[in-house]
Amino acid sequence: MAGTATTIRWWFLLAVLALAGCDLRPLPAPEDAGVVVLKMEGGHGSGWVFDSNSVITARHVADTNDLLVVVTSDGELYLVVRIVQAVTDAARLYVDRPFAVRPLPVSRHTVRVRDRVEVVGTPKEAANTNAVMPGAVVKVGVHTHTTFSPVYVHYVDAHINCGVSGGPVLYRGAVVGIAVLTNGYWTGFLPVTEFQDILR
Repeated sequence: MAGTATTIRWWFLLAVLALAGCDLRPLPAPEDAGVVVLKMEGGHGSGWVFDSNSVITARHVADTNDLLVVVTSDGELYLVVRIVQAVTDAARLYVDRPFAVRPLPVSRHTVRVRDRVEVVGTPKEAANTNAVMPGAVVKVGVHTHTTFSPVYVHYVDAHINCGVSGGPVLYRGAVVGIAVLTNGYWTGFLPVTEFQDILR
């Protein structure tokens, strides 16, 4: 009976997302890619696998009353069952079962101007395709205001749109921050030091 109930729940979840217009096709990425899509009614955001049962994203992406579903690169769907919000624009989302993909490592590197980084996420016009946007860090430690609180962000000369919000910023393959805003030309990302409270 438990197996039947679980099957019914997942079919119901898929039906709700399909009716909401969500495209649920798998991401064309390696199975161990740790970048994920967060699906909700009427839109999506990006994030990255932090450990076996949680992802990190921007807090403004997770700040919704809608059902949240994590879609990994192997096409698996995971239901978000708990959200822990950081003081800043970051959040940790716990899912209903362990991930089959490997987490992304977190870097201890101190980001500097001219560092080459990559912003990774799913643009709104490509609902299930991860894009890698390379760029160079142009400013560090800029005090700015977001929806939730004043933060210090770094800027990279790569342009994103809202679908990439919450996606990781990588330095040599490890996470140094998450994309949280754009000024139309540059991407502002929250360095790892700004959301240590949810990584413990």
